[in-house]
Amino acid sequence: MRRLLAVCWSLATLLGISSVQAEDAEPAKDVPELQVLQHYAGTWDVVMDNAAGKNESTAKWILGGRFLEQSGVMHSSDGPDIWVTTLFTFDTEAKKYRSWTFVSNGSTNQAEMTWGANAKTMTSVTQPDANGVRAKVTADFSTAGKERWKFLYTDRDSQQVGEMAGVNTLRKDGPSKPTTNTAAREPERSAELRQFDRFLGTWKAEYRVPKAEWTPEEKSGSATMVFTRELGGQMVRERTKHSDGTEGTFLMLFDVNQKKYRAWWFSSMGQFNDSTGQWDDAAKAFTWKLTDPNGLASMAQHRFVNDKLDWTVLVENPQKVAMFRMEGTSKRVVEKR
Repeated sequence: MRRLLAVCWSLATLLGISSVQAEDAEPAKDVPELQVLQHYAGTWDVVMDNAAGKNESTAKWILGGRFLEQSGVMHSSDGPDIWVTTLFTFDTEAKKYRSWTFVSNGSTNQAEMTWGANAKTMTSVTQPDANGVRAKVTADFSTAGKERWKFLYTDRDSQQVGEMAGVNTLRKDGPSKPTTNTAAREPERSAELRQFDRFLGTWKAEYRVPKAEWTPEEKSGSATMVFTRELGGQMVRERTKHSDGTEGTFLMLFDVNQKKYRAWWFSSMGQFNDSTGQWDDAAKAFTWKLTDPNGLASMAQHRFVNDKLDWTVLVENPQKVAMFRMEGTSKRVVEKR
């Protein structure tokens, strides 16, 4: 069921499976492998080899401790700053560590990760990009309070085409407050990105799950959704909290390399997926689709009607049998002045 489209949020809860709750200050206790990712947690001063200046990044647990989120900004003296957000987890189904990285220059990547307990080193290998370039990333935590990292880039012929390295030092205090000299400068936002502005703000949702193969009894629920701009304005992100306490986050951007809308969903149940989307200006609607390895086809639509957001979800098997359906309406919360 993991591959349900993002707006499904937490289907597992709707089906009656008890949710796992944990304090976000630490990894979820029911997945002991997550403890390894604690090496990344905290605020770090970031120094790149052969580069002037110092930056910082902060990593903290989110979604009930099922994911670790690392975010930071690299300041530039002659152009827009570069924001980077990475989510880490342990995939309990595939028994692998995974990461997803989003960069404000429009690039994204996913990686599988391997932990070397003796060397205290995490090794990641990203998926190849459109040009066949992939990165091998090593993060060495063998010295307490230090992360020595290196990126090695290779092309489709396995020839090295680039390298980047540096050292992160764990800070004892929290993130620093930006000064006028280091205030982040956002890149320009494209017309495609501005379509996401319709989502911005807080919404109250009511939804129902009609009978289908996975839901023999109709169910209903409610949630609060908050949409904000992130990644230097290059991404709009939804954070959802259901009335039962389960949570989810939905990250939407326009992929400048693939020239299409893309989205990623992560939940406090440890679920995740990614989908591609299209904007229909006449209908004022986003449509998101994905097909999982088992042939399950998922489709969801967000349709804007004044200050309401109507949405539907449909998951079908290869025989076009409805496995799951969901429909709801979100109403924008008007802030009191």
